[in-house]
Amino acid sequence: MKIRNVLLLLFIAANALPAQNNAWQVKLAGGDVLSNVALQNVVGDSLAISQTGQTRRIAVDAIVEMRRAGKSKFWQGAGIGLLAGGATGSLIAGPTYEESTGPFAVDPGRGGQW
Repeated sequence: MKIRNVLLLLFIAANALPAQNNAWQVKLAGGDVLSNVALQNVVGDSLAISQTGQTRRIAVDAIVEMRRAGKSKFWQGAGIGLLAGGATGSLIAGPTYEESTGPFAVDPGRGGQW
């Protein structure tokens, strides 16, 4: 039962992640910068791009720099790590839990009383 709930949580979290961003920033030799460009294909010596629904071709020689435009994936990875760690911890701690005894044992069933 617990394993099924953990797997369901991981499945929901994986589906909630956004789709991969295909946005690029292209700097041209003339100094123009094209932002939020989607790369289509390369034909001969030109690159087909689409920007705001319009497709156009740019000579490869005219391109000075290309970089991915988008947010860092750091926090997305941190969230996945948090979910994976929590799932692993619950899978290990759930079956191996033993009630604490001794002078410093706290019973959560009685509201954390000593």
